[in-house]
Amino acid sequence: LRDRHRAADVAQETWIKLAKIDPDTVTVLNDRHFIFKVAGNLAIDALRVDQRQTRNLSAEPPSIDIADPGLPPEGLLLAKERIGILDEALQQLSPNARKALL
Repeated sequence: LRDRHRAADVAQETWIKLAKIDPDTVTVLNDRHFIFKVAGNLAIDALRVDQRQTRNLSAEPPSIDIADPGLPPEGLLLAKERIGILDEALQQLSPNARKALL
């Protein structure tokens, strides 16, 4: 494990798991080997969880293409008319007034 805190969590989980074992039902022949086996299995589980989380976070959301509804034909016509009216009004201004607006 690359993260010190994650390794400490795995060590704690190992201790808890070992504390829950009933010595009457589980026979341990080599204590050291058993402890390392439990810790190793928990570390592998932690790595798998971390990999799943990383994979889920890095996955790009599906792209959704949304068509631009744009203006309806009558809206487009009105916009063109307004631009024409504005253009006529600008043409009637003096060059200095037109320059100040634009």
